[in-house]
Amino acid sequence: MRFIGVGEQIDDLRPFGATQFISALFSEP
Repeated sequence: MRFIGVGEQIDDLRPFGATQFISALFSEP
């Protein structure tokens, strides 16, 4: 996956970083 949608418009596509995503899921609050 290269991009992730963060809204409803085509301009709302953002680059997807798998490493950053996994780190955010498992980080301590």
